[in-house]
Amino acid sequence: MEKKITMTGQFLNDIFKDEADLFLIDQRKAEKEGLLEEDSGNKCKKVSIDGKSSRTMVSFMEEVYNKFLFPSFFGRNWSAFVDSYKETLWEDEDNFERYLLVFKNADELLLDASEEDVSALLESLEDIVEALADPESIMPMKIIFCQNGSTTSRVGKSILKEGRNSKQI
Repeated sequence: MEKKITMTGQFLNDIFKDEADLFLIDQRKAEKEGLLEEDSGNKCKKVSIDGKSSRTMVSFMEEVYNKFLFPSFFGRNWSAFVDSYKETLWEDEDNFERYLLVFKNADELLLDASEEDVSALLESLEDIVEALADPESIMPMKIIFCQNGSTTSRVGKSILKEGRNSKQI
C-alpha cells in the first residue's frame, strides 16, 4: 500500500529545503501529496487560489481580496496586491514558521489576461518571496502551480521562458 505524504510529510519538507521559490507540479501529484487539502499543518500556513476563479486580472484581484481578507480600500492592482499581501504575511509570522501558496488549476490562471498581467503576477510573487527572505523575516515562502495534464500552463510557460527561480516536478 502506497503511503500518502501529507503537509507534515517529507515532500513538503523537501520543497522548503529546495532553493527554488516557484514549483510547477502536476495536479494529480499535488493531490496525492496532500498539497490541495485546505488545512494547514505543522506550523505551515497554506493558502489555495483556484485558477478557474482567476482567469482575468479582475477576477484574480477579487479572488485574492476575498481569500486574504484584504482591507476594503484594496486598490485591485498589482502594486496594491504586493503591499496588501506582504502585510497579511507579516501578520502571519507570529503564528507560522513557513508559508505555502498553492495555485490549483494553474492551467486556467490568468488564461484570459494579458501577457503583461501574467508577468506582473510573477514579478509580484517574486517580490513577496524576496521580502520574506529578508533576514528580519522568519517565515520562508514557497509557491506551487498545480497543472492539469502533462502540458505546461500559460503561467508555467512564462515561468520557464523567463528563467525564474523555479523547479518542475
